Amino acid sequence: MRDVILIGESDIVYHERQSVAPDHYLHADKVTREERMNTLFIDGNVVINGFEHHNEVKQVDIVISCIGVPAINWAHWITEMLPKIAVFANTPHLQSLPIVVDAGIPATMLESVKALLGEGREIVSANRGEPIYARKVWCVSPTAHVPYEYRTSSHVRFEDASFCESALSMMRTAVISAYGRCASAAEKLYVKRRPNAARAIKNADDVEEALRSMGFEIVEPDTLSFSEQVRAFSNARLIVGQAGAGLANFVFAPERAFIVTLTTLGRLPNYFYFAAIGKALEQNVMHFGCDRLGAGPDETLADELYVDIEGLKREITRISQTLSI
Repeated sequence: MRDVILIGESDIVYHERQSVAPDHYLHADKVTREERMNTLFIDGNVVINGFEHHNEVKQVDIVISCIGVPAINWAHWITEMLPKIAVFANTPHLQSLPIVVDAGIPATMLESVKALLGEGREIVSANRGEPIYARKVWCVSPTAHVPYEYRTSSHVRFEDASFCESALSMMRTAVISAYGRCASAAEKLYVKRRPNAARAIKNADDVEEALRSMGFEIVEPDTLSFSEQVRAFSNARLIVGQAGAGLANFVFAPERAFIVTLTTLGRLPNYFYFAAIGKALEQNVMHFGCDRLGAGPDETLADELYVDIEGLKREITRISQTLSI
């Protein structure tokens, strides 16, 4: 695209006072993150953006855009943004262009950009809501679609958890090519979340002890660099973990890997998300239902859960026998 304005942490670009959004965005039904962060107001065909109040607009010539909503969350980054970056990496005539990224992204995200696009690239950063004028910008259409929020419903629809198989596969191939598959890494992993994370497992210590006794290695993605996360998951054939951003690292595991997500059973959890990712990468994703330990009768996404240890051990034994591990 030519003569456009990019906005920090936004998927929408602007050209000649027109806004250009991904074609899966339907204003009548879906809320953008920009609206929730008060950097964008949409009323029918009228779009008001805070960038008009900036006194200065940063200007660049020809750039690759790696900014957008996926930068807010690790799972969305590696399944939505990293596949786009892999496309750029596989396009020879773009290999020397500067990169525009969101300011303040975690070091792991920046490391992943450099792993695929090279260390020597010039990097231009954009703060949330900050405009950048580009004479020419290279973008990639969304390789995945997960709505930030619905206007009319809290239920995630199956069709709104879709992923491009070829883009995810290209990303995995590019990342593994950059770091190599670690043959000595564990085949069985338990993904441990940080202690203060939402949706805590009430009997987390019992779960960890049980899985250790079954030969699982415990991995805490929050404490690892990008390269360390890739290597830890690169040889895994059986992965167990609570539904969350860290579990999404199973995208670096081989085809036919089994992923067991620990989740409550109810109307709020998104059962399609990880299943759709696994399907795109020819992996097997199953959900292990856990008891909800909410503070009240109304279900929330922050409810604690309680894992049936014996039931989990039986399921792990069954899968291990199938995989001969």
